[in-house]
Amino acid sequence: GNWVPTGTGGSDPPVEPGYYRATGSFPGNDHYTPSSATTYITIFYEARTLTDLSKAFKAGRAIPIKLLLVDANGSNVSSAWVTVAAIRLERANADGSRTVVHLEDTGNANPGNLFRYDAGLGGYIFNLSTKGLSAGTYDFTWTAEGDPTEHKLALRLV
Repeated sequence: GNWVPTGTGGSDPPVEPGYYRATGSFPGNDHYTPSSATTYITIFYEARTLTDLSKAFKAGRAIPIKLLLVDANGSNVSSAWVTVAAIRLERANADGSRTVVHLEDTGNANPGNLFRYDAGLGGYIFNLSTKGLSAGTYDFTWTAEGDPTEHKLALRLV
């Protein structure tokens, strides 16, 4: 990862998604011995989903998945310069296992499984096709450029 300066007089802490290493040290004094420690920090985008996923969707229809990327302060940091991609659709089976199913957009609205940035929305849209899928619970997994984590959205089909 990237080095994060520590101690007084260091630069501002990172805010961009990624893996970071932070090291702190104490030089010691008359009562304590010198010490240092290193830890690793992961910064990732938080997502605000604009599609109401609390309700079930009819199987066979398109689901417009709309989301915003937000920072730690809750500010929208979505932009046309950050690529967001759908990477997997999995069915949650009754026994707790997962089955990967075909991930498809509707009408080639999202070539290469990339979300499209919508300036009016200030966020991203992926038109998920549920054609051929049966009723059940599914996990839709996506990533954002520069973000080291995979994000999942759960949705139900009836």
